[in-house]
Amino acid sequence: MLKKTIFKTTLWASATAVFMLTSSASCYASASSASGSGGLLESLNPVETTAFGKKKGVKIKMRVQGPSVDLPYEEQFFPRGDVTEGSSDSQLIYADRKRVASSDNGDFSFYSFRRGSVRTADSVSVYGNLRVTSDLFQNDLRDVIRLHPSDAKVRRAAINYLDSTSTMPLFYFVKGEEMENAYYTRFQADDGTRYRMMDLGWYRPTVTRREYTAQQPDIVWHEAGHALVDAARPDLFSDSPKAGAYHEAWGDTNAMFTLLTHESARKKLIFDVRGDLHQPNFLRSMAEEFGKSVLGTNTGLRDLDEDVKDNGFVGEVHDKSRVLAGAVYDIVAKAYEDQMRVNGVLPSKALGEVADYLRTQWVYTLTLVGVLWKTMSFG
Repeated sequence: MLKKTIFKTTLWASATAVFMLTSSASCYASASSASGSGGLLESLNPVETTAFGKKKGVKIKMRVQGPSVDLPYEEQFFPRGDVTEGSSDSQLIYADRKRVASSDNGDFSFYSFRRGSVRTADSVSVYGNLRVTSDLFQNDLRDVIRLHPSDAKVRRAAINYLDSTSTMPLFYFVKGEEMENAYYTRFQADDGTRYRMMDLGWYRPTVTRREYTAQQPDIVWHEAGHALVDAARPDLFSDSPKAGAYHEAWGDTNAMFTLLTHESARKKLIFDVRGDLHQPNFLRSMAEEFGKSVLGTNTGLRDLDEDVKDNGFVGEVHDKSRVLAGAVYDIVAKAYEDQMRVNGVLPSKALGEVADYLRTQWVYTLTLVGVLWKTMSFG
């Protein structure tokens, strides 16, 4: 489904789309092709072994969608030896007062979930959501370095990411401020210390009911997308409409790509829509609970497959971002259809392969956005 808009950002979105579709290089180039980049590849390894004991990692239970989507909780093993109560590790710091303790085995997979109140399970779930998407990003950066070992912009993005995540761990609040919002920010304290922070707010749809953005992985992954872009490209943390729109599009597409790594989500998605990703579904609907409670819509906070019209734009970055995020969604849908119907790959596997490939190409755009902006009008 093509976007039927004459908004100028279509040019930018189309250029990015063409690059992603026509890139013929494999995402799995051999490590030998990244000669001279061995240090970066080693540093970006998401397996944290420095504190390994006998456990060799930690078990986490987490949501993969909000309570309104009938998906089971995921139990996942993370090969990290530095996960402590909270849950926290060297890059992700739980900032709320009430800290979550692990089991005797050091795991966090035994807590139960309940809608309407933030429980210890939600703190664990948010950590799991953040760790999943951070590990994916690091792996994708490694693949991009292998594909472009001599590209200075790629190396700079990787170095920026490593510097940001090592010197400024992300502090995240699971029960943040009372607000119909969640946000990511970076700031410098009066003493010169730099911080990165994610605040997952909560709100009251009615006098007697509360809802929490921490219980909606779409929102967690969206805000994590801001943090990932900011770590790799801190120069995009600005008031520029272009940078703001790119950030917002990255947040939405990060949520989409992270969700598609979960096989249970892919299978339910394909089952629900009979394989047609342009039908209404929970992948294209961002933050279903928030959209229904706050906006009164059945399509979430934003619909990634909406045909965006230029007459609805007023210059707000979330509106501008819908063009680019929608283009990426269309690419995923078309590539999935081709992989399944043309190449004969079974549906869930086809969608997983397409998402893995395009996600790496999408990470590569982080190094290209400045070049695109020099030649294209945006708004």
